[in-house]
Amino acid sequence: MVTFWDSLRAPRFRLIHALLFLPTLLSTLAGGSSSPPSTHQLSDVVKTFQDRLGISQPIRVKLVDHNPKLASSEPSGDGYLISVDIGFLSTLDEGERRAMLAHEMGHIWIFTHHPFLQTEDLANRVAGRLVSEKGLQAVYEKVSSHAKPVSTK
Repeated sequence: MVTFWDSLRAPRFRLIHALLFLPTLLSTLAGGSSSPPSTHQLSDVVKTFQDRLGISQPIRVKLVDHNPKLASSEPSGDGYLISVDIGFLSTLDEGERRAMLAHEMGHIWIFTHHPFLQTEDLANRVAGRLVSEKGLQAVYEKVSSHAKPVSTK
């Protein structure tokens, strides 16, 4: 008598399983990952940008379950904190993550140089020293797709 488990060992089921897991295997072998980067990986990018912008204060990166701004930066203790919504982060590719972090680093640069001039435009101009305008535009498109409709009631 052939059991259910025996039938799964049949060649046709082995082929189906192989085909189902092939994309995961290829992604792993190619170094790809569907999971968002760790705080440590993001901090490495931030440190590179920090050095390029000449910012000496410590900067921490924190992944949070919910950030209404998706990504934000603020003074924190003797340095700064970049807070990133993990759901939003998981939608970004590597270039978009770098652009998002560059934009937040733009805000931190403003905090350290011209704290009363906090604008998105100036943050983007500073970010433009670190990444391409195309990368920033790609992030803004994703931000707008995550925007919640404003109630008119």
